[in-house]
Amino acid sequence: MENLMSQYTYLTFRFEKEMPRALPGLIVGDFVLINPNRSKTKQYETLIEEIGHYEKSVGNISDYSDPDSKKQEAEARRWAYTHAVTLDELIYCYEHHLHTIDDITEHLEISAEYLNAALEVYRQKHGEQFYYHHYHFDLRSGLNIDKL
Repeated sequence: MENLMSQYTYLTFRFEKEMPRALPGLIVGDFVLINPNRSKTKQYETLIEEIGHYEKSVGNISDYSDPDSKKQEAEARRWAYTHAVTLDELIYCYEHHLHTIDDITEHLEISAEYLNAALEVYRQKHGEQFYYHHYHFDLRSGLNIDKL
């Protein structure tokens, strides 16, 4: 988490104990609030999503009945998934024999649900099978990687 925050020195991060329990995080301008009353994994996932809002959202998107707000929310989440679970990190896992979901999620410090959501983004973007940097990714039933 510290590594991620160090990449965004122009943002101010604060872990606010007084946040409502139902609110995992919030970004206002360049100020990011994270609820510390959640697991470290959920804090990291929230942190990267809030950074995704910084990168991809414009204005107040809290009204989810607004189609533009929904679109921006989805775009920020897609950005977060692909930055938390990069194809290069998946290759690293393959090369270091981290093949199980538990191994991969522990290495990436994310939940299995988050990994699955990221893989779904890659399926939508690249299809169920694709090539990246001399590796074949097969996402038809989970995650299978082979070096070419």
